[in-house]
Amino acid sequence: MSETHARRVLTDRPSFAEAGPTPFGPSPWPANWLQPPAVEQPPMVWACRLRFALNQPVKVRIHVTADERYELFLDGERIGRGPERGAPQWWYYETYELELSATEHTLVARCWCLGVEKRLAPSAQMHVHPGFLLAAEAPCTERLSTGVAAWEVRSLDGRTFLEPPQHEAGFLAGGFEQIDAAADDFEPDGGGEGWQPAKAGLIGRSGGVPYGHTLREHTLKPAELPAMVDQPWSTVTVRAVQHLSREQDPVTEPIATEEALTATWQRLFEQGQPVQVPPHTRQRAILDLNRYLCAYSWLKAVGGPGSRIRMHWAESAYVDPPKHVADGAYVDPNPRNNQKGNRNEVLGRYFVGKGDVFLPGEASHTFQPLWWRAGRYVELCVETGEQGLTIEGLGFRETRYPTTFQDALDCSDDRLNATLPILRRGMQMCMHETYMDCPYYEQLMYVGDTRLEVLTTYAADGDDRLPRKAIRMFGLSRDHDGLTWSRYPCSNLDPQTIPPFSLWWVAMVHDFAMWRGDEAFVRQQMPGVRCVLEAFRHHVGSEGVVHGPLGWNFVDWVPDWTAGMPPTLAHGPSGALSWHYVLVLRLKAKLERWLGEPALADRDESEAKRVSAAAMRLFFCPQRGLLAEDVDHTLFGEHSACLAILGGTLEPALRDRLAEALFCERDLVRSTIYFSFYLLETAAASGRMDAFFDRLELWRGLPELGLTTPPEQPEPTRSDCHAWGSHPLYHLLCSVLGIRPAGFGFPDVVVRPQPGPLRHIRGQVIHPKGRIEAELERDGERLRGTITLPAGLRGELHLRDQIIALTSGPTSFEGAAVAGWLQAGTEAQTSTMRAD
Repeated sequence: MSETHARRVLTDRPSFAEAGPTPFGPSPWPANWLQPPAVEQPPMVWACRLRFALNQPVKVRIHVTADERYELFLDGERIGRGPERGAPQWWYYETYELELSATEHTLVARCWCLGVEKRLAPSAQMHVHPGFLLAAEAPCTERLSTGVAAWEVRSLDGRTFLEPPQHEAGFLAGGFEQIDAAADDFEPDGGGEGWQPAKAGLIGRSGGVPYGHTLREHTLKPAELPAMVDQPWSTVTVRAVQHLSREQDPVTEPIATEEALTATWQRLFEQGQPVQVPPHTRQRAILDLNRYLCAYSWLKAVGGPGSRIRMHWAESAYVDPPKHVADGAYVDPNPRNNQKGNRNEVLGRYFVGKGDVFLPGEASHTFQPLWWRAGRYVELCVETGEQGLTIEGLGFRETRYPTTFQDALDCSDDRLNATLPILRRGMQMCMHETYMDCPYYEQLMYVGDTRLEVLTTYAADGDDRLPRKAIRMFGLSRDHDGLTWSRYPCSNLDPQTIPPFSLWWVAMVHDFAMWRGDEAFVRQQMPGVRCVLEAFRHHVGSEGVVHGPLGWNFVDWVPDWTAGMPPTLAHGPSGALSWHYVLVLRLKAKLERWLGEPALADRDESEAKRVSAAAMRLFFCPQRGLLAEDVDHTLFGEHSACLAILGGTLEPALRDRLAEALFCERDLVRSTIYFSFYLLETAAASGRMDAFFDRLELWRGLPELGLTTPPEQPEPTRSDCHAWGSHPLYHLLCSVLGIRPAGFGFPDVVVRPQPGPLRHIRGQVIHPKGRIEAELERDGERLRGTITLPAGLRGELHLRDQIIALTSGPTSFEGAAVAGWLQAGTEAQTSTMRAD
């Protein structure tokens, strides 16, 4: 074996389990955590190095983790990043398979830990104690493992962590970096000065801590996810370059361009031609990445000591300038309406972003921030001193979960087709080592967002590894009151409870059971599922309905509601929470019955009926045929009506009357992008595809705004990238084509097509056995088309006038489109949303 090879592998068993368990859990690892070289508190960056020689070729597996992050290099080449983001009680490690030749080798890890310092540490990154751990399997355990082999450590200087700008209210993704070329001397091959013998800390463990040890430790678990995408991004357009004086503040100076400079900068990306910035110069360049991007960046500069390069990212330019507060701080432009306009436009607008600072030196240096950044636009502000500066290269490497959407959607509505790349891109940009709400502001995995993203993943992608992890993480977050945290993983300094999101986590477990049916995994979640529902039982008041638990009882980002909560929710009984509770009780009852617990299922169903009856007495307004949010019938919205219809406890006549009022009344509080998922589900269930397609008008308008990902809210919006807005992908597949599981574990499929006004539509849902393909053509009230099932799958096609058996392979048909699945005689037992 003359060459060295390394590859990352996934394993489904804990490492070193073959040694057998101890009375306190799995056996300890044959390796110890290495302590950082410095004793000060985070933030800190350090390197670990092992030089070793082999007399003969060897193939070995190593298991690697760090608190908080690492990059691993073998003989100067990066072979991996990690660890996969998790929680102290479920701390991930990566496994690498090395094929080492008979020669000298060097393993190097660059590690960093930001700790819990508010505004510097990402809220989504958890922390126990700084350290690095590498454990090698036989025959190299003693030769390579930390705490055993002769590892060395050294501090890495040259990086200062910066707080996010004050104008980024609510920014939780962590701080940025100032990198000084004169001190940034990390060498991936292990060179450099200041190495010292490493000090061993705690032993690595996959399970329990012996003798009631009180120190917090990492419970080590094998990584669940593949490596993130790591590929160059070549689509960069220089939109503007301008000279600025020392007195001009780039934040409050409108973007303008000088054509000759712009052409010079564009040649940097198209031809690799360096950009020369003369002495005593200040230039600003605006780069358009043409699509939303999450990426690691690098910039190579030569010379220019005393120069300063600021690389800021933004989702869009602003129409109006920000308001200066003091000491370089700004508030958001137009804080009341946050106008961004068409995201394709930059000239004459204002760039208010955030990012990193690079300080060049005499020699050539490549600046590389440790973490990825997000947005569509990049602003480079270059200021030179007594000497000029040469920028030799600038590039980006895209990072995200390696999802490949396979929905193959296409329809006769050209405006709707134009939104599909936007919806897919939104999902991609919010899928990393966890799902996340937004890559620019928070990078946190919230239950409400994640449930919609997971359902879209099941249908359009089929990879269930990230959904499994999301369910597991939220289950681990449960607090003493039985409710999950609203977002997790999350720093202990940022705990947050959104009680309705705990209910949606229960629904996530139900969804997984429907789409995947891994009974063992579902059973693992049931103690948490039961805790959540028991917690809500304690908040059923004497009237028989739910009062809002302590916490942020977010329902939807309705503009007139404070913090997304109905204004009546804080004053007593809540219509939305009561109907939400009923819906999830019935989903849980289905799970209990599937898992062989009929008594628990009966209890849940009885509770659902009691609360439903009380909610009807308190919240139903006979004069309007609607459900109010409050007992005084002063507030009427779509939210309670949708949840009540989906809950499945209403008599058919009452349900149909409520649906009619829901889709006909004009003065209801309307759901926004997030809760529209449930409005679309209700419209499809009720056969109101006119209302369904009317609500999609918001998405049809996204290309006209220049958006390349779906926003958080209707305009004006804070975030331009929120994957909860990608849920129409799910509905086009599962409500319009009508493809859904026909039971737990997706043993069969049921297809209830409802193309509405579309003349044709085609697409495919990903099943564990293969692709379920559907193509529909509509001629008036008649439908014709073909449904193709993978080998080993069967199902039923429900039309208004017939039910057709589906078997493996293609089935052609002609008939009348079904009108919802709530009609008498066609009650659905298959919806991933509805409780029946």
